[in-house]
Amino acid sequence: MILFPTDIPYLPSKLLLKKNTIEDMATEDEISCNETVINMLKEVDGKRNIDAISKKISKTYDIPYNEAANDVITLFENLNENHLLNIIKKDYKNRFKMLFVFIYTLQLNRIFHLLNTRRRYDIPEKFRSPFFLYIYFIVKLLIIHPILFLIMYTFFVSSPLIDYGKALVFTLNIFLAIATHEFFHALALYTVDESRKLSFIGKDRFTIGIYRRQTSPLKSIFVSLAGPLFPFLIGLFLYRAGIITGNQDILYASVIWVANILTLLSVDGKNIRVSLSTLIKGRSLKND
Repeated sequence: MILFPTDIPYLPSKLLLKKNTIEDMATEDEISCNETVINMLKEVDGKRNIDAISKKISKTYDIPYNEAANDVITLFENLNENHLLNIIKKDYKNRFKMLFVFIYTLQLNRIFHLLNTRRRYDIPEKFRSPFFLYIYFIVKLLIIHPILFLIMYTFFVSSPLIDYGKALVFTLNIFLAIATHEFFHALALYTVDESRKLSFIGKDRFTIGIYRRQTSPLKSIFVSLAGPLFPFLIGLFLYRAGIITGNQDILYASVIWVANILTLLSVDGKNIRVSLSTLIKGRSLKND
């Protein structure tokens, strides 16, 4: 993402700052860093913006403000890319100006970089069971993407064949299908006794999902496949129900659920391919 001086950074709740490391309790990782990085992060309190933090660093290290601001922004952008720092955007006026410049100059990569904000939501312990995690994820999804919900709803309403009630049902089906997809990823982790590998809920561009730590290749394949497979099967059931009852609305809804299988062409498919490759290489080494 691209940061502005008025943006406000804050640390995820399960991140601890130590002398020369950042301890991530959600992923059970420890990231080594120097004292300067730790001192910069100690200034992050969720209230002060980047400009105020840069001024403090400039004064502490007796360096020019522009140098301090550049160092702070570079660090914070890197941490945000790795889900180690959340950002509250403030300067929308300049963001829109920059967006128009990027569009006019056809800088597509810069457009995505400007619009993309990664955000991390640490899962409270009381919501870590599969059922409560499902409810928690649906609520988070609606809170994080209200504009996307409105756009989808408007899209369905614009059709002369769909009334307001059906448009709402179809839109909710999209969000429920996304939540169900992630729920079965989580349930699969519980099934293979790897529930502690659930790390956090992460937002990246317009997508949101459950992030997890690595498991063995076989378990990883099962977990990756569970997400798209079970919603796909629900979609086939709805399709069959629509055919039997002759209900067109059920048939339309079934398409939303069946479409989950397409994630095998992207993230879930990539995870499966990597796990299969690791499994095959491991067996080849044993045979040698």
